[in-house]
Amino acid sequence: MSIAESSSCVGCTKPDLVEYAVRSTSRFLVTRYESNQNGAASEVIGEFDSAANAERVAEGMANSERGERGGNVHVYRPYLDTTPNIGRASKLE
Repeated sequence: MSIAESSSCVGCTKPDLVEYAVRSTSRFLVTRYESNQNGAASEVIGEFDSAANAERVAEGMANSERGERGGNVHVYRPYLDTTPNIGRASKLE
């Protein structure tokens, strides 16, 4: 079934113009990435409307996990980075 056939406007004339727009938006995703000698995985924790809200969640989660397992838990901020992507490890130091 085409989009025209599925329209709720049965019997309407065809539109003169149909436009699909791609619009930019600023959203901030908090993701959790982990790796070990067996591989790596990433998951989305949440999507936020401001960097400040996303930062609070990421910092809180990192602090909590750091308290549980100690050590090597970081908050990575690629949206602040203006240098070319040269690898995750160098940005975590």
